[in-house]
Amino acid sequence: MPDPQFLLLAMDMRARAEELLARAETFHEADAQRKLRKIAADYENLADLLKRRAGDETYAPSRGRLADTDGMAERPSGDNPKPPASWDIMCRVAAKAKWIGTVKAINEGAAIEAAAKEFKMEAWRLIAVRRRVIT
Repeated sequence: MPDPQFLLLAMDMRARAEELLARAETFHEADAQRKLRKIAADYENLADLLKRRAGDETYAPSRGRLADTDGMAERPSGDNPKPPASWDIMCRVAAKAKWIGTVKAINEGAAIEAAAKEFKMEAWRLIAVRRRVIT
């Protein structure tokens, strides 16, 4: 049986991630937006870790805009596939991430592959963060 404390913490981390993403859109400075998106990605990763620790049998890693989807089966597209999303691409430099550009892709793995080709960099150095569109 899943540990309810871990599940509550996971829900709290996801809520914090959503709040940071919404707050990032209110900033006009690109650097501040990137930093908030990175923190939100860390909160989502922490939420995934907490779900695993909870022992939730129904757990599946988040397929949201910030989660790593490498190695996972793609969802069937059906008749109306979703258009590619925009992804901010950052390069790992020392202990920091430096923004290098934006690409369009259907998931994080595809975004990193496209960025590696476009920016002529090793894929392991790249981080992709999905750009949030507020409607």
